[in-house]
Amino acid sequence: VCEALAEQGGRDPRTEPALLVSNAGSGGGRPQREWRAPLGQLERVVRESLHLAAEGAKGANAGADWTAQLSPAVLVVGPAAGLDLRWGAVEAAQEAQAGLSQAGAAAGPPSPAASPPPLASPRPPPPPPAESAILSRGFDAWLLDLDGVVWRGQEAIPGALEAVRKLLESAQGHADAELTPGADTGRPVAKAVVFVTNNSLKTRAEYAAALSSSLGRPVQVDSVATSAWAAAQLLLLAPPGDEAGAEVGAEAPLPRKVLVCGSAALEAEVGLLGVECVTVADHFPPGAKPEDMVAAIATLPLDPMVDAVVLGFTPSFTFAHLCLAANYAAGAHRTEAAATRPVRFVATNPDAFNAVSGPLTPASTSGSTSNPRVLPECGSLLAAVERACGRRAEVAGKPSRLMAAAVLAGLGRKLGRAEPGAEAGRRR
Repeated sequence: VCEALAEQGGRDPRTEPALLVSNAGSGGGRPQREWRAPLGQLERVVRESLHLAAEGAKGANAGADWTAQLSPAVLVVGPAAGLDLRWGAVEAAQEAQAGLSQAGAAAGPPSPAASPPPLASPRPPPPPPAESAILSRGFDAWLLDLDGVVWRGQEAIPGALEAVRKLLESAQGHADAELTPGADTGRPVAKAVVFVTNNSLKTRAEYAAALSSSLGRPVQVDSVATSAWAAAQLLLLAPPGDEAGAEVGAEAPLPRKVLVCGSAALEAEVGLLGVECVTVADHFPPGAKPEDMVAAIATLPLDPMVDAVVLGFTPSFTFAHLCLAANYAAGAHRTEAAATRPVRFVATNPDAFNAVSGPLTPASTSGSTSNPRVLPECGSLLAAVERACGRRAEVAGKPSRLMAAAVLAGLGRKLGRAEPGAEAGRRR
């Protein structure tokens, strides 16, 4: 980051305000450590931590422990580094300073040149803003994740549903005012609310029904964006760098058939495009044993009409899914004469895993978890298929710019605008 800022010219990276937030060792995605200092000062602290880690490898493990606190981390540079991203940051910064001192002592007295500079003094903590102060900022639209934001597992996160209800009430009030000539209700808290999730196990309609039930207010299908829906929308667009040289976002002909390796929800979303979906069940008889699949794959009839492979998370992913997805994505079903266009290879989302833990308790809601476990997600399945077929997939879900463009296009329609956001999302 320091090198990139220096290359831009006119900016001294050593004086840029910076904020380093680390999630290492914490539960529930809660920041564990936070440092605020000029970027050049933070750089020296990080370099010193690496030096202490090297010393720790020789016998003093405090340095290694200190380095573990730095990763994974988020670095914010510039004016945004002054934002209070987490209440209680001052206490965390003080703990970090104490930890740095202890790590240095455990590794032995360093030379003056290698000694880490003192971190900037933490600012006095501002009082937590009133709820009304946050909501009165009046953003046009709110895009809300679901898992870990509105609910965790089958349980609602305390306070989340109440906050979402207020946003929905504001959006509905704005919509009603738009239908009433001359109505002036002031600046709304929200004009539109869209729920955006990388979970591909439910359709948009299923999520809308679940949200409507939880919130006690109607949530429309077009207010939900899932990675399964985004993957289906991606099939409507030409892939970047195709033979026609189409830009990202240009229309593409519909696939004749699509191999869907994923949930029933993914198959339903792709089917809404009006294309025929084929699955593992169309290739292997029910109850086929893995050893039978190994013997059959060399002579298994593959459908030459399949123009796309769409992969998503499913708990029932098997060796048969891996075989079929890899062979179709590699074009094994195509003869040279039939290969009029490349086979599209699309995945719903890149998430390698989800961290799962027990039910919500006072301890877990404060960020403390006990023995969290890993639930492999689409990204883990995708890695196996990509390795087997030798191709990289187009990923539809967050943080894909294509999903962002699709969501912004829907917002443009909701807000009565000419979808400039969609074009901006495509350019970026």
